[in-house]
Amino acid sequence: MATVISVCNNKGGVGKTTATLNIGAGLAKVGKKVLLIDCDAQSNLSMCFRQDEDTSYNIGRVLLGELAIKDILVKTEKYHLHLLPGSREHRKIEKRLVGETGAERRLLKTFKKEKLREKYDYILIDCPPALGNFTTNALVASTHYIVPVTPEYFGYKGIKGVLEFINEIIEHDLNDDLELMGIIINQFNENVRNKVRKGIADKIRQSGLATFKTNIRQNSDLVKAATNAKSIFAQNEDSNGAKDYSSLVNEIINLRQ
Repeated sequence: MATVISVCNNKGGVGKTTATLNIGAGLAKVGKKVLLIDCDAQSNLSMCFRQDEDTSYNIGRVLLGELAIKDILVKTEKYHLHLLPGSREHRKIEKRLVGETGAERRLLKTFKKEKLREKYDYILIDCPPALGNFTTNALVASTHYIVPVTPEYFGYKGIKGVLEFINEIIEHDLNDDLELMGIIINQFNENVRNKVRKGIADKIRQSGLATFKTNIRQNSDLVKAATNAKSIFAQNEDSNGAKDYSSLVNEIINLRQ
């Protein structure tokens, strides 16, 4: 059965899409069957797979019951890595889902109907930077969630918003088994002298919340990979970014053994 991980934070610019792509690519690289789901209307993850950001073949249409998984599934030639694309249409679809009975369980029902958890080892969901219907659907369908943060004030505050939202989901009996897999500290080099960033990173680690040991360091190849719509492994396998994500992937695999 697949481990289903929502990658979420209601603060934008903290590296959710970069984390989803590179964790997925890293897992696939070591032989895991991986499905990525793009729930973000910005559809940046989908564009990394050369998908049109305005495509009508998107996961939102599946939630509405207008398309099936087989209609939108994108397969990569390299590794066992598949994608269910997002689209800018999600903004309109989000509004259509408001007030719909059982709207928050539609992705979960799709998982069960299509037996997706039986087909993959890991399913990673890139959530939008807002705690709306798509994020709710992702979290209700997930076994775990990961929160990427940058060691700065607003990134740190974003953790609290996510945890409060998770508690609401649990309190409303939407997903009692949802667990925090870990917080990822992004864009942080331990040896750089920045007291503010170091202080916030220390606060996160001392909070008692599950936090990955691996920091994702600031790395020019990660910037180049994002610019070129590639995973860090496709951009430069020997870079610090690739080393960091390989280490993070190993942590994730070890947590699930």
